[in-house]
Amino acid sequence: MKVLDAEKGVLLTSRESEKEVPNYWIKNTKLRIADRQLTRFGNPYPQMEGVTKEKIKYKRADGVDLTGDLYLPKGYNKERDGKLPVFIWAYPAGKDSKPNDNFIEQLTMNAEAAINTLDSMGVGDRNKMAVGGHSYGAFMTANLLAHTNLFKAGIARSGAYNRSLTPFGFQNEDRTYWQATDLYNKMSPFNYADKIKTPLLLIHGEMDNNTGTSLSRVSGCTMPSRDMAEQ
Repeated sequence: MKVLDAEKGVLLTSRESEKEVPNYWIKNTKLRIADRQLTRFGNPYPQMEGVTKEKIKYKRADGVDLTGDLYLPKGYNKERDGKLPVFIWAYPAGKDSKPNDNFIEQLTMNAEAAINTLDSMGVGDRNKMAVGGHSYGAFMTANLLAHTNLFKAGIARSGAYNRSLTPFGFQNEDRTYWQATDLYNKMSPFNYADKIKTPLLLIHGEMDNNTGTSLSRVSGCTMPSRDMAEQ
């Protein structure tokens, strides 16, 4: 909201709803007149109209509860249309005191649980799964492609893939590289880049100033894809 005329009570406001995209309106708080619409922006993503969203709950192999949002195309009927290709966008989170001690194993169980659930629901084709994520989710994606054969493609956006470049700790890890050298090396998908046979799109923003993924710590790379040595 922006005040256009404080004395006359004229405001510039934005209005939106679940079905209406944001548009700008002139509102007068003193006169009894209807709001005047200034813009008539249409839906920039018409292909998303009619998409349904459902919260699903499931368990992984060790009994840990997981949740996810399931989006399905407009008019989809699993009995008629069958199982669909799936893109899983995720971000790993750990509640253990030292979740990184079995990080790869937990990622694998998470992915297997999601795939098995979507397959059992009759909506996801386990042979046509892709995975992606941002930041730590990108780190997750690269690790899943390096250590499993669960996915057919991956998208990793603004990630860090070599933990030796953050030797004094990183997300959920307060031990230094010298205190947990093997862990740092095992968790770095850069060390297993030769094992990745699945197509992987690496995306990195030039203006990303996150200390963990800053381009100032990357050398010999070109936009928009980044070498897996990025940090």
